Amino acid sequence: MDSAVNSPSVDRASRIRNRRLFVATMASWLLVMAGAVAALRVADALPAAALGMPRGVRRFATLGDLQRTAGRRMPIPAYYPQTIEWPPSEQRFFPGGSAAIWCRQRSDGVPWLVIATAPTRPGVVAPQVLPASADLQRSDGALRGRPAVLSRIRSSDGALWQQIEWQGPHGIVLVRYRGTLDELMKIAGSMYE
Repeated sequence: MDSAVNSPSVDRASRIRNRRLFVATMASWLLVMAGAVAALRVADALPAAALGMPRGVRRFATLGDLQRTAGRRMPIPAYYPQTIEWPPSEQRFFPGGSAAIWCRQRSDGVPWLVIATAPTRPGVVAPQVLPASADLQRSDGALRGRPAVLSRIRSSDGALWQQIEWQGPHGIVLVRYRGTLDELMKIAGSMYE
């Protein structure tokens, strides 16, 4: 009887069963780990999605907090229409240096003016700090003798915006306004950079 238990065919069958058990255990472990990774990614994205914020964007309670984090002062207009609330309703920052302030219309609380900045390098304002939009038209222009780019934009909610972007002394400055081009130019022309 002992010879049957120690036979080569029993050892081989036992090794095969152990390998199958090992492979099944490893496959189960990998599935559990993949599920945990997926669950953590979803949990990481939920707060930003619930707030309607793109991933990586940080919000600040005050303009001063935003300026300290960005390492520069935000340009402030000397002129803005009385229909817009001041101080800004939102201050946003994205890693890499892009910062924006959002001002809402007094009557309905809809975002109406966005002033954004970015360092000279990378030379572009991160789209994460701006309302989602698509360019309709772009043209070269000037603001106070500096080259600028004028744009008409359609936001994701269908609203038309006017935008001007130029290189300021401390980086890129972008002003996006939901009103007329004339008012946008007054706002941008009155900027204290």
